[in-house]
Amino acid sequence: MNPNDPAHLETSTTEETLIELDSQMARAVVAGDLATLERLLCGTYAFIIPEGHTVTREQYFDDIRSGRWTPSSVHNEDVQARVYGGRAGVVTGTATYRWLDWRGQTLQATERYTSTWVLEDAGWCCVASSATSPGVAVHYRTQAEHAHVKNERLAVRAAILDYVESVQEAPPALPERRVGPDLAESSFGPDQATASATVFKEWQASMSSPDIGDTHREVMVYDVQGRIASGRLKEGWGVAHLHLVKNGGGDEEGEGWKVVNIAWQGIRALR
Repeated sequence: MNPNDPAHLETSTTEETLIELDSQMARAVVAGDLATLERLLCGTYAFIIPEGHTVTREQYFDDIRSGRWTPSSVHNEDVQARVYGGRAGVVTGTATYRWLDWRGQTLQATERYTSTWVLEDAGWCCVASSATSPGVAVHYRTQAEHAHVKNERLAVRAAILDYVESVQEAPPALPERRVGPDLAESSFGPDQATASATVFKEWQASMSSPDIGDTHREVMVYDVQGRIASGRLKEGWGVAHLHLVKNGGGDEEGEGWKVVNIAWQGIRALR
């Protein structure tokens, strides 16, 4: 059903029409239905997202098309509509979004939103929307922000690999470019039940133990927020969780990441 169809307009109030269009827009976002969104969003549409940035119609379409914004569900409630002069209307409501993050975990956020609609020759279309989140804001990023975060995540991964490969060299050497001045290490050794402070040579010996052999190396970057990051390294010798920081002098994208904290445990402690 198209709420802009003349037959529907004759049997529904304008408020009901706008509420149905609002619901149709939410369903189109989940389905990635750009054809419907092109019909429902005016050419000059602008969306002010919870972080305060303005997203244009084309940017919004591009984020959906590229998969950067793919909510698995959108549930609108407490939806109300007001009409002004017969050719303009405002819809308000609460939207609950669910989506998968980069780890495949389901996240959820609730927003209060306001959408402004105008009646053009082709029917009603939304000209502007804004949203605020009383809790955790939706992790929605513009194309440039998404590219920056992606590059920083790759840089953090490279820093972890650079650090570990240096540790496993013979003789081992702590790479100054990858280690903070107050590096803190703690460990569960293969036969330990209580964490203890570890020294560099002990960790290096564990990672290059001859009975481990060549094993698959897995690096996962958990999170990057501004100048702090966290990640995990997993190899045959065991697993390590690392914290990294980006101090002054590393303002260029991808530069300056250093390991400041490591917690690791040997392979037998994992069992």
